[in-house]
Amino acid sequence: MSLNLELTEKFNTLLMQSTVLEKHLKKKLKVQKQIPSYADKKIMETITKIKKCKTLDNYLKAEKGDKSNLNLAHTFFTQSQTKRFQYHAKRILEGSSDIPPTISSQGTISTLSWKGLPLIKTKEDFAIITQLIQELRPKTIIEIGSGCGASAIWMADLLLINQVKGKVYSIDQQKVDTSYDTVEFIQGDAIRLKELLPRAKVTLLPHPWLIIDDAHQTIVSVLEYLNPMMQRGDYVYVEDSKKQQNSIGAFIMNDQNSFMTDTFYTDFFGRNSVSAKNSILKKVK
Repeated sequence: MSLNLELTEKFNTLLMQSTVLEKHLKKKLKVQKQIPSYADKKIMETITKIKKCKTLDNYLKAEKGDKSNLNLAHTFFTQSQTKRFQYHAKRILEGSSDIPPTISSQGTISTLSWKGLPLIKTKEDFAIITQLIQELRPKTIIEIGSGCGASAIWMADLLLINQVKGKVYSIDQQKVDTSYDTVEFIQGDAIRLKELLPRAKVTLLPHPWLIIDDAHQTIVSVLEYLNPMMQRGDYVYVEDSKKQQNSIGAFIMNDQNSFMTDTFYTDFFGRNSVSAKNSILKKVK
């Protein structure tokens, strides 16, 4: 089958089955507590464009020739319609779609899970944070962006596995409907972190600290408040930091380079192959 014919069939299938695909996405998002993965966002955008464009040529023009999102949406549709277990020979004959590894790094048909809760981490960050907690052995983890609470519970379990007596403080604007012995879930806007974690409380939190920011836009205000109370050796991990490079860099320069990027972790799988691009930071002074 030629590439153009294969793409046409994929496009036409998705155009006809867009309602079914949207239904599967809604079901997936319900399981994920309405928190979309990278792939979910791309699939939703792609389906909207497919329905609007009506033809493959118009779609490819709108996407400037990019076929990867179409492949991603088709893969999700195919996986949602097929049985989990398949014959090996069938898999070999079908081949595979070209899907950008970054977009699919949080899973396509499903996300990772921890103790029955959706854990929306990239596969790289799942490995790196595990390794970092093992090495740093943080006694305090401050997480900005709780989601459904899975990541906080996961990190609390990593502390337990590594025999570290520590605690996780997880902050989100939405209330987390779960509880855990070594996790304190705090509801509120991280921009008002001073109110949520008062200085009198923060100064008593044992070091080393690991600060995980997954709120996409709060890192500067978080650092401005916590930095004066941080100690040498503490870490900051800024997820989805691609669009925050300038603001992070400006903060570090204004703070006389008191943080340095730990390239052992950012480049572990290749240069900046984690969502925390250049932003796994160690407090050095």
